[in-house]
Amino acid sequence: MISFLSGSGGVGKSGIALNLGGIYARQGKKVLLIDLNMGLRTLDLLMGDEVLATTNIMDVLSGKIKLLEAAIPHQDCEDLQLLSASWTKDASCIEDKAFKELIKEAREHYDYIFLDLPVGSMTLLKMAINASDFSLIVSTITQTGIRNADKIYSIFREHRIQEVGIIFNMVRQDLIKRGVYPSLEEVSERFPINVWGIIPFEDTLNIAMEQGTLIRADSKKMSARALKNISRRLEGEEIPFINLNKNSLLFLKW
Repeated sequence: MISFLSGSGGVGKSGIALNLGGIYARQGKKVLLIDLNMGLRTLDLLMGDEVLATTNIMDVLSGKIKLLEAAIPHQDCEDLQLLSASWTKDASCIEDKAFKELIKEAREHYDYIFLDLPVGSMTLLKMAINASDFSLIVSTITQTGIRNADKIYSIFREHRIQEVGIIFNMVRQDLIKRGVYPSLEEVSERFPINVWGIIPFEDTLNIAMEQGTLIRADSKKMSARALKNISRRLEGEEIPFINLNKNSLLFLKW
């Protein structure tokens, strides 16, 4: 089970979780996405299944409906399923005991469970990362992005939780060249956390999410290749990073 976190909105966290789940699901693995953005759910929109999201996590936690009945399959991939967040309840309504029971049941039926966590709910964040096998912080390489990511990372340092990495999304090599953003090597030195992925700024992810489709892992687009590489790293492979400028290999600490 992997928690996806960010220190601010708009960094592409939900889209990354969705498309990584799609890569695994197309390999025949059962994947469950749990949207914990209570009151502001988005994954049903990104999946193109808004109309079908008539049940949500609170219905399962309250015992009103079973998990497998509430989980909605993606329109293009049945092995990728979503347990939607609630429109009307906030994070404080999720009780620790019921949440643990939900996760226990999900582990019995799915190969991968991805938790899409909201920004700002510290109680829910701690509950989720304590239940997870691994956590991924999604950030941009802007100064505010790195500062917000470091704030989230401080929770892991405080509780001495080691199972955490970072994905840098929407990386623009042209702005790095102009000195607007720090280089990836500089970020890696300043931010002492293992880098699990570097995803370039492309329209590929945005278009796919607007259309409710999944990007193809065999696409020649660099963002698709970067996501595929992240999925392989999560399965234990040692994959070098792609140099966004020369299309050669770039090694960072990880």
